[in-house]
Amino acid sequence: MNKSVDKLIERYNPKVIVFDIDGTLKDLCKEHTNAVKLTLKQFEVGGVKSTAILALNRMAMFLVKIGLLSTNPSKQNFLVKTYACLAGVKLIEFYDQYFENYIREICLFDGVYELLTSLNKERQVYFATINKQNYNLEECGIPQERITYTEGAFKIATYNKLLKGFNVQPHEVIIVGDNFFDDFISAKHLGVKCLLVNRYNSKLKSVICTLVNGKYLR
Repeated sequence: MNKSVDKLIERYNPKVIVFDIDGTLKDLCKEHTNAVKLTLKQFEVGGVKSTAILALNRMAMFLVKIGLLSTNPSKQNFLVKTYACLAGVKLIEFYDQYFENYIREICLFDGVYELLTSLNKERQVYFATINKQNYNLEECGIPQERITYTEGAFKIATYNKLLKGFNVQPHEVIIVGDNFFDDFISAKHLGVKCLLVNRYNSKLKSVICTLVNGKYLR
């Protein structure tokens, strides 16, 4: 993806680049799955309960990978609460332990650190995310002061706020994201060019992006 982004950035020559974080720069699905497995192990949840929880998790992560499940806080919290109920563990205890494990599982995709290091030298690079758990990423080339958070299912208001703060025109901005709802539709609504990343090689994402005349990256 880093080579494709470099090529398109050079072609469009934007003043500002805004990156989504989860699923675009780091592997949300791997992080989430590993955190769930570790939390179940710590609470000594096994047998049928563990099997049911992991099956539900695989289904949810599949929907995330093909771009149909938004990763907004309410949905992520609902999943974790569901896992806690199925495990028979006190919600607050499971919840706290899960997020503690999640933070430890941060995993950037290959080439991301090098890409961000390169871009930060020449461009204004910012980040927009809906997950409050995305912090302490300084060592990954993602400075905290450049991260903007939103609580909504879409990022329209967040992207609009960023555009006003940059004092630039929509055509001078590129948004790089992986989700139809959070990134692609929000960018289209504001007239901003969006590069849709397909880290998990979803055929559905490829087809839809082609239909709506979007730029699609692997």
